[in-house]
Amino acid sequence: MSYMVKFSASCLELPGVFECDGDFNKLFGWSYGWHHSNSIRIGWKAVDNKIRLAMYTYEDGKRYIKGFAWAYVEVMNQVSINYDPVTGVIEYKLNDKSAYMMYSKKPSFGYNLMPYYGGQCPAPTTMQIQLL
Repeated sequence: MSYMVKFSASCLELPGVFECDGDFNKLFGWSYGWHHSNSIRIGWKAVDNKIRLAMYTYEDGKRYIKGFAWAYVEVMNQVSINYDPVTGVIEYKLNDKSAYMMYSKKPSFGYNLMPYYGGQCPAPTTMQIQLL
């Protein structure tokens, strides 16, 4: 799954609630069954006027998140996820920067996952993310 992605400056606004300001939001990905059981996604959050991208998975109900790249607002970037179920390797990419994570779930029924703000708090403003 691959998109050209541009975060607007509105994505830098934080809820201003300690428990929520560090939460990762979701950019895109897919599920194998229910997304809180088994899914592969790109996560994002605002940090110091930049966007931190993260490898974001659920495997058998356990969540794994690890930052891997920085994106700037108002800049178009190529962002992609490639999963090889034979080797169990997920490749996450921002432009030419790659990071890898192991994942053992095999493809099954599921659905695509698109942008979602949150964890615990709602978005503090209308946020614009361009996906092409």
